[in-house]
Amino acid sequence: FSGETCTDRVPFDNAQFNGTGFLEFSVDVIPINFINIHTVIKLSITPSSTDGLLFYMGSTDPNTGNYLLIGLREGKAEFRFDLGLGVGVVQSNQPLTKGENH
Repeated sequence: FSGETCTDRVPFDNAQFNGTGFLEFSVDVIPINFINIHTVIKLSITPSSTDGLLFYMGSTDPNTGNYLLIGLREGKAEFRFDLGLGVGVVQSNQPLTKGENH
């Protein structure tokens, strides 16, 4: 969004951040109801740190409700999710190299 009161929609194809920036989408753009939805998330990152949150979709409290999370933990790409049956975790075997595009 843009404008004096952040109410004007601005279309974009990609975003770039240098540490502390973030994007927030309403549920109108990315629905949180995971049932019968095929979700595709594509990220291209050049890590400058070994730990960080790259993508989060779900409840504002990760201890309640369904969520999807993509991040870096000790340099390794990590996908965490809870779709109602408990937390699942998938982590890369090798760490991502800082400063390289992945």
